[in-house]
Amino acid sequence: MKTTYCGLLLLLIFAQWSVSAQQAPAQSAQSARLDNSLSAVYVTQSATALAAGDLKTVEGLLRVALEFDPKNSDAYYLQGEMYQKMGGKIPEAIKSYQSALDAANWSTYTDSECMLKLAPLLIRTKHYAQAADTLQGIGVSNAAYYLEYAHALAGMGNTFQASNLLQAAQNAYPSDANIAVFRAAIDPIFRAQLARRYLSASAVPSSDKAVLAGLVIDTTDTATKGRLIALYEKSFGFS
Repeated sequence: MKTTYCGLLLLLIFAQWSVSAQQAPAQSAQSARLDNSLSAVYVTQSATALAAGDLKTVEGLLRVALEFDPKNSDAYYLQGEMYQKMGGKIPEAIKSYQSALDAANWSTYTDSECMLKLAPLLIRTKHYAQAADTLQGIGVSNAAYYLEYAHALAGMGNTFQASNLLQAAQNAYPSDANIAVFRAAIDPIFRAQLARRYLSASAVPSSDKAVLAGLVIDTTDTATKGRLIALYEKSFGFS
């Protein structure tokens, strides 16, 4: 009788263990979903705090968000923005953006947005090839993409390719002054063409103010620079 009782007890213990083992994956998945949801809540709160400029609060909220979900790309993305706003924390911002891309687990932001944040920082720290590689994987083509990619190419010494890219960008975005300014800075042929065009005109439209200012800075010929300065003064004064 005692042997039978012990056997039944062992069977009961095994049955309870078996049920617990079967329930464990479901409970684990439910717990993970809850953690992800809580992480998303903290990300939303941190985005609000970031917009308000409360960086200390943002830092704390994102720390909790990443404790709940260490693969939350949105949290890493906002962390990168936070470090940029702190100033002087460029390496930390780069690391955060790279972590966001590595996690590849987005809800609010996207790979493309993150790449366009990361690339200028890589260029700023002279990691030109890495910036170019980052931009090659981007899924959009806009004015910012063209400009940053051209900066990366020029930094690598590929100024001819960079200028051709900027020419295509000018065709797509003719009113973007930043594209024209940078192309004039790296392409002496385009710079000379631009100078001749402006000097043959009676006046320069206000939309070209930044382009003409950049041209004045980049022009090396003394006589041409003097004429461009006079044209700038005539068109815009010294403001």
